Amino acid sequence: MATEENEFEDLQHKQRLKASIHHTVVRICTELVEEDESGISMNNSVKAAIAETTWRYIQDITQDLEMFAKHAKRSTVNADDVKLLLRKCPKLLEHISSIHQTNTESRVKQKKKSVTKKKSSAAPVADSDEED
Repeated sequence: MATEENEFEDLQHKQRLKASIHHTVVRICTELVEEDESGISMNNSVKAAIAETTWRYIQDITQDLEMFAKHAKRSTVNADDVKLLLRKCPKLLEHISSIHQTNTESRVKQKKKSVTKKKSSAAPVADSDEED
């Protein structure tokens, strides 16, 4: 019974994700058509086809990322897996690499600050122990 509930929840989640992608694709297409001054319109079936193609592409990407992580004997997908996936898209790979580098640098700075704070807060405690 619990597995049926989990399957139902998974199906609902999948349907919500798919609906969200469809909504976003339709919105982007509508905005692009409105910005275009050529007067060309886009049929709703074309928008639906783009949304479905996007959904299938995302499924393929997630499967590839999972396989990259498993091949590296990891259970978590990380930035290296994403970079491997994007190896044939140099501009996107460069963009993702710069974002990852920026995030890594900010994490290192935060760790240094927290280590410095711990050392400075630990010093008075150590001094008070010596006075007793």
